[in-house]
Amino acid sequence: MTTDDWQGLIPNRDPWLWIDEVLELTDTTIHARKHLSESLPVFQGHYPGFPLLPGVILCEACLEASAILIADLGCRPRDACPWPLG
Repeated sequence: MTTDDWQGLIPNRDPWLWIDEVLELTDTTIHARKHLSESLPVFQGHYPGFPLLPGVILCEACLEASAILIADLGCRPRDACPWPLG
């Protein structure tokens, strides 16, 4: 699946996009990857000298991957998908 393919399935865009690539996508599984740099602003205060990705970002990445999997299973158009809001 190309970047354009999976980005067409979710509304998120930079700077709030926590997936860089989809490595594998089946009917029941998605494997995705995010390349992280210690220079990301999120690491500046969490924690200096010991950068740790905040749990809310991990949750967001999981939600994005799940949304890609659900949308790829046939939830079309994108606007008809049940996006968690608020």
